[in-house]
Amino acid sequence: MFDIEDGTPCTWIASPPICTAPNATATAATPDGFIKAKGLLEKYGKSIEEMKGYRKEIHNERNDVVLFCAGTKVIMLSEKNIDLEDLELNEFLVTYKRQAGNESLEIELGQGMKTFEY
Repeated sequence: MFDIEDGTPCTWIASPPICTAPNATATAATPDGFIKAKGLLEKYGKSIEEMKGYRKEIHNERNDVVLFCAGTKVIMLSEKNIDLEDLELNEFLVTYKRQAGNESLEIELGQGMKTFEY
């Protein structure tokens, strides 16, 4: 993508509304929640990876969990413990696994997560 203001290459990352560009002044997020990250990939090189995938929220009597899925990797985050016997969660995982070609999914759990503004 290109910066609308000056035409230089930049990347938009789904994130909280903060600008991660080095030497940047406070850059407002776009209305859809994306931020301008011009220079982020250049600054951190191979230690940072851009990911594209899916985000799914499950809120029911058993779980309050957010899932991030990219390829065969699934990250589950929750402020509580994640109930892996939740039917809604398992139905989603089965469907996603089929889409990923029935390969084994690498699942990372983040339980007891805390959130804060930075």
